[in-house]
Amino acid sequence: MTILVVDDSAMMRSMVRSAIQAYGSTTAEIIEARDGEEAFQILRSRSIELLLVDWNMPRLDGVALVQRVRASGWKSPIVMVTSVHDPAKALEAARAGVSDYVTKPFQMLDLWNRISKFIT
Repeated sequence: MTILVVDDSAMMRSMVRSAIQAYGSTTAEIIEARDGEEAFQILRSRSIELLLVDWNMPRLDGVALVQRVRASGWKSPIVMVTSVHDPAKALEAARAGVSDYVTKPFQMLDLWNRISKFIT
């Protein structure tokens, strides 16, 4: 399985990677992107089975990325991992095509429990 982690924070990308590796998937290939534009280019050139994306990023934010990805026909799960705690924003993300929504800060095991249902 190949997972793309998209967040403008290197520390957050590292934490998400650690949660995946520590709690379950030591064989998953984890690719990182710093923003939505970089992520979209990766998605066009690589086979990705799970996308984990932050909301607030430069160049192309998470919701715009999700909308673009879904409009291109990409069907795989997308989990938004964000500091945006607003229920209206969570609904906006769901309408854009997000499969699940995890708010920061999070416990690493809690993150794993939320994304593990999408990892094969």
